[in-house]
Amino acid sequence: MAQPINQAMIKDYQDRIATKKVEGVIEVYNDLLNKGYNYAGWAKGVAEANGWNSSQPEIRGSITGRAAVMFMKDSSGRDFSDRELNEIRIDMARGYLAALSQNIDKGNGKTQADIEFDQMREFHKAVFERHNLSIDNWTLETPMKFIGAYNGGEAAQEKKWQELAKTQGDGADALIASAALYNYVQDFARGYIYVDDKGLKIDTAMAEQIQAQTFKVFEMKRVPERDRKEAEQWLENASRIKPLLFSRLEEQEQERHYGYSREQNPAEGPLPQQHAHSQEKNPFLEFAEKNVTEKDVEQFLARVEEYGKEQEMLERQQALENQRVSMSRSFFS
Repeated sequence: MAQPINQAMIKDYQDRIATKKVEGVIEVYNDLLNKGYNYAGWAKGVAEANGWNSSQPEIRGSITGRAAVMFMKDSSGRDFSDRELNEIRIDMARGYLAALSQNIDKGNGKTQADIEFDQMREFHKAVFERHNLSIDNWTLETPMKFIGAYNGGEAAQEKKWQELAKTQGDGADALIASAALYNYVQDFARGYIYVDDKGLKIDTAMAEQIQAQTFKVFEMKRVPERDRKEAEQWLENASRIKPLLFSRLEEQEQERHYGYSREQNPAEGPLPQQHAHSQEKNPFLEFAEKNVTEKDVEQFLARVEEYGKEQEMLERQQALENQRVSMSRSFFS
């Protein structure tokens, strides 16, 4: 749990930002992150972000932070000067502190609660509009909109945000979470989605693999054209983010699965390579075990039986047609 903060600390943070500008913003995020406020990790990556084009050889900030700045640039079609970017960063930090201040008021003078998704979206929207941008220039807007519409409303959005927040915006888990959001939106761009028994969207690749390997059959739904186009536009705006996320994610996965070369200890013999995936349970089979019911199996077997009858009928029709052709040839020969 995060350490308690109060209004006096918020005032100190605000003064630090007023005096030191972006340097102060980064200091504030570092301090809050050390106190257990996870959003500060994501925000710190954006505040430090640099190296998103060839004219900036020095690369700073987390990959997710640089990706957020790249998305804002590409989706808005604007080139931002350092001054403009820093003004946005400062305003975002002030918005965050204002949201924490609200939590302190609700907590009777102190809080240990970090911001919720609706608070975060509110100050992002206000800051973007203040700088002649749109909330659609925020990387999370489209994915979270779809999560709200197709996976359970505001509660689902908050749950997803808490999952993202725990990664603090850096490291392999943050890359995996960000890549998962990319894949989530990509499903909508295909024009159709799969839903579970509760009508909630599930991952398309997982659904199709489960259907191929088990008796489970998922309902397929057509995506409204408006949502399909929004997904396509988001993916286009995120096109430069994809290699940034997935290339590093691939490196992380290789390190996780195959470990690294270690020197042989003569006394103990060769050290075996660690293969994490060999100890993991197949997620598709695990999902099937939890979700495939006897009714699903019965429906599948009924479909197989129906298919067999159709094939038998077709074979009989083909045999009769062959017999008719043979008789016709005999008659005219």
